[in-house]
Amino acid sequence: MPVLDNTLTLLSQGYAWLPDRRRRSRGKPVRSRLMGKNVVALHGPEAVRFFYDESHIERQGALPGPVLDTLFGRGAVHTLDGETHRVRKALFMGLLKDSGGLASLAEHVGTEWDLALQRWAGRDQVTLFDESSLLLTRAVCAWSGIPLADGEDEEMARDLVAMVDGFAAPGPRHLRARRARSRQ
Repeated sequence: MPVLDNTLTLLSQGYAWLPDRRRRSRGKPVRSRLMGKNVVALHGPEAVRFFYDESHIERQGALPGPVLDTLFGRGAVHTLDGETHRVRKALFMGLLKDSGGLASLAEHVGTEWDLALQRWAGRDQVTLFDESSLLLTRAVCAWSGIPLADGEDEEMARDLVAMVDGFAAPGPRHLRARRARSRQ
């Protein structure tokens, strides 16, 4: 039996699409078509082992251009295979395994929350999502050594949110994500 293309359903339901399909599959792999290509969604420990076995996975060409041009960027670790992938992944994993580095990141985030609380003290209202994205942007940039001039933190925070919000969305949200990616 042919598998129907679910691209439009995915676009209309967003992130809920796959978890809903997975629940209905009762633990079996979810088979579908997206953008005309056959896809299989796996989950669980065995799926993780399968996915990280490089003999099963080819990353190059696997992600659609609209996702690369918004969320990940061309040449991201998600698009690399073989030794190039392993070297780039090791760079990122090294940052995550360094307890001193993680403690430093946590300290930067804590400091930004403390500063934000001081700024918010005189306000009647705070939009927590916007403020959280701003303070997380400031903390990560400080931790990673990315200097931000006055006002650049707000623009970067807006761009980062736009990239995540619009990478799989049709229309204006996707166009905002593309513009944000090219700015950053």
